[in-house]
Amino acid sequence: SRPGTGGSRAMPLAVPSRFVPDRRLQWPSDGLVSSGFGMRGGRFHGGIDISGERGTPIEAVDEGVVLFSGRGPDGYGNMVMLDHGNGFTTLYAHNERNVVRQGARVRRGQTVAFMGDTGRATGTHVHFEVHQHGRLVDPMRWLR
Repeated sequence: SRPGTGGSRAMPLAVPSRFVPDRRLQWPSDGLVSSGFGMRGGRFHGGIDISGERGTPIEAVDEGVVLFSGRGPDGYGNMVMLDHGNGFTTLYAHNERNVVRQGARVRRGQTVAFMGDTGRATGTHVHFEVHQHGRLVDPMRWLR
């Protein structure tokens, strides 16, 4: 650590923008990106929001295993979290209905939920997050 930092540094909330993804992901759902990653209204928004019609399928962006499927914390409503291996996980929140169970294997493009507005949501959308080794990263780096 640098002198004067007391020997400990807080982990950054998000990985620096120079981070380069190791794979490309498919889009989790049809719709329009209504909110991006980063600061929003003085608060950090840790994913992207894709707005669309209620009941629009939400698909696994890559193959993996369902880590969690149920009611999430912090206003996420119904959510699904997938483990894609190598410290890489994705989260899909505010779902009208989840259609996968914890422990299930999913393939890329498989429907895991349907778009809704459960939890603390303004309008129908999916809140999509990418976590790399426990840190939030900008999903657009994988989706472009």
